[in-house]
Amino acid sequence: ANTVQVVVNHNHRGWEPLGRIKSFDGDPRFGRLTSIIITQGAGGLGNLGTHYFDLANYVFGMDPEAVMGTGTQPEADNPRGAQFQDIGGAVIVRYPQQRRMILEIGDDTGVIGGYEFRFERGRVVMPFVSEAPQVYVRKPDAQGMPKHFYGAALEQIPFDDFTPGDVVAGTQKCLMDLLSGHVVHGASLEQATTALEV
Repeated sequence: ANTVQVVVNHNHRGWEPLGRIKSFDGDPRFGRLTSIIITQGAGGLGNLGTHYFDLANYVFGMDPEAVMGTGTQPEADNPRGAQFQDIGGAVIVRYPQQRRMILEIGDDTGVIGGYEFRFERGRVVMPFVSEAPQVYVRKPDAQGMPKHFYGAALEQIPFDDFTPGDVVAGTQKCLMDLLSGHVVHGASLEQATTALEV
């Protein structure tokens, strides 16, 4: 029997800074990762959106429980051709353990967005994949305060050795995975299908 190796180019999975942010989940300084907020302009939920759904599935390490959203009306034909219907919109995805992802990827917005990863006691803000994230945690004397205490002071901590996002390099890594037979940087067919089903 012949076997076919499939690697889907969800290249956020192989992007080293995202792996580092994922490793903060459960770190005593940060606590549990509770939400991922992504804003992106001029994109479709089926094309670009699936990359962000996969990003959240990867970072949370689990599949979603529920999804709700609303679409936006495209203001022009899809750049891939008028035959493609790939609307944008706003989506909330609920995961186990009260985790959530919020995606705003409207067709009616022409501004590059960004990412925010919110933890119980910290946050990582990444306005662009070309700039190092800004990382904040509660100061040591505020770590034990209740989570609902809004006045807890934060301190910025460094995010050294940042590598900007590079779609071409990510694609090359996925191709190398395909040749090696081991999916490391992309998504497996099952993982990609899960992102599409969101």
